[in-house]
Amino acid sequence: MGFKEKLRSVMQEHNWSQTYVAGMVGRSAGTVSLWLAGKTEPSETRCEDIALALGLPVNYFRDAPDTGFRRLTVEQTARVLGTSKDTVRLGLQQGVFPWGYAVQTDGGWTYIINGGRLEQIEGVKVEGG
Repeated sequence: MGFKEKLRSVMQEHNWSQTYVAGMVGRSAGTVSLWLAGKTEPSETRCEDIALALGLPVNYFRDAPDTGFRRLTVEQTARVLGTSKDTVRLGLQQGVFPWGYAVQTDGGWTYIINGGRLEQIEGVKVEGG
């Protein structure tokens, strides 16, 4: 299964629209449409970024094995960093944390936090990871 099939599959599984995916990955709905039509395909690095932005394993769009992406909650992240949930949310919304993303949708904010990146960048240990 190629990129467009995997993207379509995950979108159907989660009932995500092209507009929602576009917002999550920082691209236009037109670009997502081109991906789904197979007219263009993102680079390998961009595929990894897309997977992380959607809360998927970094290798989701490749045939390589899973690298163990661990999606953390805001609560888990705040506990590990010894800070408040509001601080984590605000930092993600402002784009200041390199280990996560926040995307505003009609339903509110969605937070994607990569536990492996958090450990690596902040020098902390995430329990269970």
